[in-house]
Amino acid sequence: MSKSSKFVYPFVILLLAIYSVGCESPQLPNLAKAEGVVTYNDKPVEGAIVTMQNSQGVATGSTDDQGKFAMMFVQGGKGYPGAPIGKLTVAVTKTESTEIVDVIPVPEKTASEEETKAYSAELEEASIKHSKAAPPKSLIPERYGNAKTSGLKVELSTEGNTDIKLVLSDD
Repeated sequence: MSKSSKFVYPFVILLLAIYSVGCESPQLPNLAKAEGVVTYNDKPVEGAIVTMQNSQGVATGSTDDQGKFAMMFVQGGKGYPGAPIGKLTVAVTKTESTEIVDVIPVPEKTASEEETKAYSAELEEASIKHSKAAPPKSLIPERYGNAKTSGLKVELSTEGNTDIKLVLSDD
């Protein structure tokens, strides 16, 4: 073994060790199936967003036309079915649809300077209009939209729970 290879091999091994530790994805928390239904004044809530969280992380789900939801935990750009095991605080949001869409055609690559300036002005005007738009109106009492004020809690064991009932009311 040459003198230089005595230094190169340990250096390469060290670099590989550092690289493999640096590329390691964070460990997933223990997850369990979490499914249920959201009702408001005894009616299913369609199109609501459900959020469950604890110190292990946050899971989200959305309700279908029957108010049913299934939670999903997202980490590293990947979704995993379920929610973190343990005591979870819950938030539910549902807002009216506010589809503000301005279709502004992009000028062709050969657009004149004047056309480009007009396009920029249209974009700026649309941006100002959207920034002044009122936030979407909540269709359920706003306290449910914050896990600290909702009063909604779930305890999830390793077996999971497919019968979670989130009952919302005006009271």
